[in-house]
Formats: sequence, structure tokens, C-alpha cells
Amino acid sequence: MHKAIAALIVFAFYSSARAADLPAPILAPSIDQTVEFRWSGFYAGINSGLVWGNSGWNAPGASTEKFDLSGFSLGGTIGYNYQIDRAIVGVEGDIAWSNFHGSTNANCLPGCETKTNWLSTIRGRVGYGVDRFLPFVTGGIAFADVNASSPGRLGSTKIATGWAAGFGVEYALTDNWTAKAEYIFADFGNVGCGENCSIGAPVNVSLTEQQVRFGLTYKFFAAEPPVQTAGIGPNYRCKPRDPTDPGPHCDIMVAKKEHKKQLKGPKQQVMVNSSMKQ
Repeated sequence: MHKAIAALIVFAFYSSARAADLPAPILAPSIDQTVEFRWSGFYAGINSGLVWGNSGWNAPGASTEKFDLSGFSLGGTIGYNYQIDRAIVGVEGDIAWSNFHGSTNANCLPGCETKTNWLSTIRGRVGYGVDRFLPFVTGGIAFADVNASSPGRLGSTKIATGWAAGFGVEYALTDNWTAKAEYIFADFGNVGCGENCSIGAPVNVSLTEQQVRFGLTYKFFAAEPPVQTAGIGPNYRCKPRDPTDPGPHCDIMVAKKEHKKQLKGPKQQVMVNSSMKQ
């Protein structure tokens, strides 16, 4: 009995000594499965909102005071975003029907009316993406049909060109659907109406428009898949293997040679699982 106990003690001591000589186990890095939303890709949608602004009729020696215009708009939007880290740059075009109009009798009898039936813009966008939240600024070219009329006169309708600028916020409701709110200011300067808007003197019609509108857009498949970050640092990136497979797995890639050297010493080879599943 004593011999058996002694043998067990010797075996346990020997096993502990052998285990102490073994290298420490190398654990595969833990993976953070959180996926940030990616804004890259084409999109299309609809928008609607309120429109207001002012206009003035100006002729040599006489002019109306600035008078208010108002209405609402309904239209469509197409665009493309490209994401660089958290910065988002893109281009957007839209066109909207509107009943934007207003009139005055000041220095203009029996009345002067300015209205537009549609407004279109082509703008660049720059934003900063915080996951599904995207604040942005925008600016570009604006187009509108400017109609100036007065009872008893021919009036004029011209397509005017101006500039537009604004800002807004957009939020991703799902991986494809986003909602946004934005403010746009457009200035068309002076639009020539000539003598069609007066008797004997050429008239220039000024026009500015402001919009607050809300939109719903559908984002098509992104130009690049979502990116995950491994728990061991920013030099590992994980991307879904197969978009049709809902499983939370990813491939681990070492992005920098320095970290490859750290994982692989001169006399030992460290093996890291190239894929993980939870």
C-alpha cells in the first residue's frame, strides 16, 4: 500500500515537471461579431416636403418689393455613396414636382406672379458615418422652370440655372432601407423676362427657394461587404465568407507584416484558425 502511494506521488511530481517544460498554449483570438453598417453603393428613393422662398420683379426705375412664395414638393432621388473608413463621399440627383408660387400688387398692377412647377438638383455629398447614422453636407447645381406672369401681359417661362447647398441626416432602418431629412437652399439669381412682363421696359425676375424634405431610399448591394474587427486589434479584419450563410463566422486576415512576424517566431510556428464559428 505504501509503495503504491509513493509511486503515485512520484508520477504526479514527474507529470508536473513535464508540464512546466511545455510551451504555453496559443489561443485563437476572440472575434467581435459586431458589424458596422456600410454606406457604399447605389440607391434610389422618393422625397417630399415644404418649399418656401421669395421673388422680386426688377425693371429700370421701378421694382416690386420682395414677396413670399410657398408650396410643397414630391419627387424622386438617385445617387451613389462611397465609404472610406468613416468618411462618405457621393453624388446625388433629384427632381421634384412642386406648386411653388406667390404674387404681389406692390408697384405691379394688376399683379405680378412667380411660380415654378419643378425643381431639380445635381449635388455632391460629404458625410461622416457613425454606424447607421450619417450626418452630411451637400452642394451643387439647381434647375427650375421659372414662370413669371401678369394679367394682360404675355409673361415668360424659362428654365433657370442656379446653385444649391444644404445639410441633412440619414439613418439606416435596415441593411437596404434608409430614411433621411434634409434642408436645401437654391438661388437662381435673376431670370430675364424682357418686355413680356411689362410695358416698354425689360424686367428681371429674381428667385430663391428653400426646402425641408423627408425621404425614403432603397440602397442596392454595397460595393464592398461589411467589415468586422477582431478582438486582438485593428490589424485583423473579418468578412463574411458567404452572404447567403447567416452563421456568425468570419475569416481572419493579418493585414501587416509586423504582426505576421509576431505570430510566427524563428523557431516555432504559430497556427491560428483561419475560420471560426460560434
